[in-house]
Parts: sequence; structure tokens; C-alpha cells
Amino acid sequence: MEKGGINLALAFHQWMSVKDTIKVKKDTEIFADYLYQEIEPGNRCIICGSQECTGSRAHFAPFLVERMFNDKNIQTKLIHCKKCNFWFSRYRPNDLEMEKLYAGYRGEEYVRQRKKYEPGYSAEFYESADYMVKRKQELGVFFRKWIECDLIHTLLDYGGDEGQYIPDPFCNAEKYVFEISGKKVRDGIILLNDLEEVKRKRFDLVMCCQVLEHVSDPIEVIENMTGDIVNIG
Repeated sequence: MEKGGINLALAFHQWMSVKDTIKVKKDTEIFADYLYQEIEPGNRCIICGSQECTGSRAHFAPFLVERMFNDKNIQTKLIHCKKCNFWFSRYRPNDLEMEKLYAGYRGEEYVRQRKKYEPGYSAEFYESADYMVKRKQELGVFFRKWIECDLIHTLLDYGGDEGQYIPDPFCNAEKYVFEISGKKVRDGIILLNDLEEVKRKRFDLVMCCQVLEHVSDPIEVIENMTGDIVNIG
């Protein structure tokens, strides 16, 4: 969808990087709000804890408003940490809202809702054999570079969907997946959907790929995975 030649589907971090190249009439264009940036005293970065943050006016994407917030337009701001350069929404969705977003993830209802606002979205892309093979290969190369894969006997893929992305070097390990979407895991993989069970177990290796950008509190998720208090600063 476009308004005055501006693609309204631009993510906020994209908008901040291109806003100076686009001519915007403040009295007619919706993105005029985003040109105003203010110091936000008291905002603490959810990653590094710094209070060196600026805030810009922002709104959640329409797909999220419908699916997570039952069409209620939740107020937020886009916060930028000047210390670690992380961008995040000041409003952090609660557990119930996150469950609404990921229930039946990429299922029929999810795809129907998302295509309403993003016509080009395709769940089939993420389920294609080519995508799966490429992602597994890239992960395999990464892990071989940093660890001795043969020494991994128990492995957890946190937020790992069906477990289809666990790389081949770990074929002999006991494999677990923690997943809240309700999807069935692949043969040979043990599903964990109780966070307390994850905390009680110990794993030689915990994978967490393309997950942290989808959660409200990334540091808390890392603590849940490792059982440790994480201090980043």
C-alpha cells in the first residue's frame, strides 16, 4: 500500500534511514510524526541497560494490531539506544499477547490475517526444501567453526519450530525443541513446551536462531535458556 509515493510498509528502522531522502508534507503525510525525535529521559535499553536513549512516535503494524491486540491501537514509541545502537518498541507485549501472535504460527488463519496487510507474504517460502537445506548448511558451517560437534550429546533448539533446522553434525545427539506454537516436531526430536522443564534440564548446546527479535524481553529469554543471570553492559 502506498500513500503519496511512500511505502507505508516500511519498517521503522528502515524509515529512520531513508527519511532524509524522501520529501514529506507534514500536513498531509502520516510519516510526518516520525520526523520528530525527542530525548526520552528514563527509558532504559532492554539489551544493555543504558539510559542514553531517544524516542520517536510510532505505531504497531496493522497485522500486529489485529492479531495481538484485537484491533486496539496500542500506544508506543520507537526507542533507540545510543550506546549499543539497538532499536525497540517502548511497549513490550505481555505473555498473552505474544501467545496470540504465535498460536498456529504460519497456519491457515495466521497466513490469512498476514496476507490482508502484506499481500506478498508466503509461508511456503519458509517451508520450502531449498530454504531448509540452505539454512541447515549455514548453521552447520557456523557450528563446525566454533565447537567440536561430536562432543555434543544433548542439544536444545529454543524456538526451533519442528526441529527441521538442527544441523546434520548433531545427528547423533539427543535433540530437543522448545516451541510454543503448537507445531509437531520431526521424528527423533523431543518437544518441550513447558518452560519450567527447560529450566530443569541441562544441555551441552542451546541453539536460538531467529528468535530473540520476536520476544518482549530478550535477556530474560537467554536466562531461561541458560539458567543464568545475564549481565550485559
